[in-house]
Formats: sequence, structure tokens, C-alpha cells
Amino acid sequence: MDFPVKRAFRGGLTSVVIFGTTMLPALSIDGDYVLTQRSKKMGDQYSYLTPAGIRLTNPRSGTSIVSKAPRWDIELFNDKTHLMGQITHEKYKHQIAATGTHEFISGQWERQRTPVTVCGLKCTEYRIKGAMQIVLANGARDTNTGVVGGVYIVYDGIKLDPGLTELMTVAYGLPNLSSLPLIMYWEMSDGSHSSRLETYRVDRTKIPLAFFDKPNGYKMASSSELVFLSPDQLEMMEMMAHQGEAPNTVVNAQKALNKNSVEGAAASPGQAGIMYNQKDIKAILEKVKQNGK
Repeated sequence: MDFPVKRAFRGGLTSVVIFGTTMLPALSIDGDYVLTQRSKKMGDQYSYLTPAGIRLTNPRSGTSIVSKAPRWDIELFNDKTHLMGQITHEKYKHQIAATGTHEFISGQWERQRTPVTVCGLKCTEYRIKGAMQIVLANGARDTNTGVVGGVYIVYDGIKLDPGLTELMTVAYGLPNLSSLPLIMYWEMSDGSHSSRLETYRVDRTKIPLAFFDKPNGYKMASSSELVFLSPDQLEMMEMMAHQGEAPNTVVNAQKALNKNSVEGAAASPGQAGIMYNQKDIKAILEKVKQNGK
């Protein structure tokens, strides 16, 4: 069966939720799972899955994203800055579907007949062929002929909410499947692979319900984006937010944040792979001002 492709892998502030959070919100699952994963945007992360809730924790940034039954709204925590945020399920869907840089391969995903095994789980593989089309945050377009196709591997034993699978299809250009994503990589013209998501360990263990509760003593941030800033980034943004309208404030803040991003520094706002564009920076600076009030 073939699936039409729309667009994949948004950047900007939504890069913090790529793939790790694509399994939010509702799950159909027979027990508790802990997945150890690595994503292109976020690095190593842990996904805790239960029928009653899900928690995604990134030890590098100290951030966690939590969603639990019955509402499945999104709660964000940062153990390093002690900031927290909230966003409704519906608002989250609109936010991730409408923001940032996109990349996609024009073509169709094709299901492979032979099952593959990932961490001992019998999985289904999908493949697509084509060059990478890049739509930057500023509207410019480019073609990356170094990418010639993609591979997407899912586990059918954990099912996602139908509303979420529709979001993934629209926002990430993936097949409209209810199965849990485990592996995603681009195939390069030189024969190598560019990994986007890798699951390299799956454990079955009991996860207490309290693990999904809000932490005590955390401050509600003026914007959910601030929860994803590191202590150094937050301090820097607070300093810059009070510099007024200095000409280089936004540019300097942009360079500083992108220098510390998982994907490395971007030489200019127009380059693919940039994590924060100038529109993002201006919005963050304004939220930082509000956060201090």
C-alpha cells in the first residue's frame, strides 16, 4: 500500500518536539514500556509509555514532556531551571503543524513485505525514494539532491491516537499509521544514512503513576518555549531582553542559541538546519520580559 507524502521535519522552536513527542497524546498499549531513543534534533532521550500516560525525558536539557489520561494535554518541566509550562492538546497540534522549516521527499511511502526486528520487536518497514525538498522559515526553497530516499520503521504493538496520526501525516510527511515510530533515517546519495530517530533499547517495567505528576515548587513560565531553554540560555536571554531595542540584540541572541543547538551553529538565518530564526528570537525575548514580571 502506498501513502501520499506531504511535508516532514519542522524546525524552529518545534524542533524540540520532533519525533520524541510525535507519540503524544493517547496510546493503546498492553503494559508499561521504557524506550531509549536518539533523535536528530534532541539527542538521547527516554520515552516512558503506559496506558495512563506518557513522559518524554531528555537528560541533556533536563526537560520532560508529560501527557496523561483522560485529557491528554501537554505539561512541560525543566529540572535545571525549575520552570514548567502547559499547552492543550488542540493548541499543541496547531502549533506544531504551523511553525518552522519543513523538509519533505516528493513521492510515496511503500510498505515492505519482509518484517524487520528492532530491539527484539517485530516491526514494519516503509521506504520512499526521491530528493529532499527544503522550505525554509523565510519561505525560500531549495533541493538537497544528496538525499535520495528515506526509511521509516514502526512497531505495531503500540497504537497511537487517530488524531495524532493525522497530525504526523500533515506535519511530518509520514504514512498515516497508528503504529509507534522506532527508526527513521534518510538515505544519502553516497550510500550512507542520516539518522533522524533511532531506538536502541526497549524495556518492559512497571512505571508508577506518580512519575507523571507535576513537580512541586516549579514556576509557571510565561511561555512554553522558555521551558526548553538551558540555564545559561535563559540567563543570556534575560540579559538581552533588558537591553532594549539594540540593533544587534536579536542577531546575537540567535547566534548564541543556535551555537548550542544539537545540530550546531548556523552561519545565517537562511540556512537549513537552523534551530531558531529571528522571528522566534523576538518572541522569546518578549516572553522572557513577561516571565520576570
